[in-house]
Amino acid sequence: MAGRPRQFDPDTAVEKYVELFWTNGFERTSVDDLQTAVGIKRGSFYAAFGDKNRACTLALDRYIGTNTAGILAVLEAAGNPVDGLCAFLRAAGRFMADNAGRGCLFFSLCSDVEGLPEEVARFLRQHEHDFFARVERRVRDAGKAGLLPEGQSSAAATSFVRAVLFGLNGMARVGALERSILQAAETAATAVHYWPQMARASSTRRGAALP
Repeated sequence: MAGRPRQFDPDTAVEKYVELFWTNGFERTSVDDLQTAVGIKRGSFYAAFGDKNRACTLALDRYIGTNTAGILAVLEAAGNPVDGLCAFLRAAGRFMADNAGRGCLFFSLCSDVEGLPEEVARFLRQHEHDFFARVERRVRDAGKAGLLPEGQSSAAATSFVRAVLFGLNGMARVGALERSILQAAETAATAVHYWPQMARASSTRRGAALP
C-alpha cells in the first residue's frame, strides 16, 4: 500500500525554517518549533528533513541563495571594483538596518560557528570562505588597476571589509538605530571610495621624489 501523501510543501517549510533560525538562532530553535511551524508531527519531520542540523543547512542554503547572493550581486555589478565595493558596503548596511534585532542569518551563525554541530559548522565555513573569496577577487581587481593605497595588500583590504560586515551585523543584532547602522556603512564605503585617491597621491609623491 502506498504511503500517505505529505500534508505540507517542503519548499514552503524551508522558507519558514529560514525565518525560525534567523529570528531565534540555532540553539533556541527546537525540533518542536520546526514541526509546529509547518504543522507536521515529529515522525514526519524526521522523514522529510532527517534532523534539525539538516533543516538548518537547507534553510541556510535557501537564505544564501537569495539574501546573501543578492548582496554579492551588488559587489560584482559595477565595472569599477572600488565602486562595486562601496555599493556592496552600502547594500549590506541597508540590509542590516532593515533587519535590526536579528541582523543577517549567515553572518550571525558564522559568528557562533564554534558552538554549532559539525555538519552545520562545515557548511558555514565553506560558504564563508566562498563569500570572502569573491570579495577578495574584487579587491585584487582594484589592486591590478592601481586603485589600492600603497602598501595595502588585498588580504588586508579584504580583512577590513570582513570586519565592517561582521560589525554591521553585530550592530543590527543588538538593535542599533537604523541611522547608526547606515552611518557606519557609509563611513566604511567612504573610506574605500578614497582608496584610488590615496593610490594616486602615493604615485605622485614617488614621482616627485625622482631626481
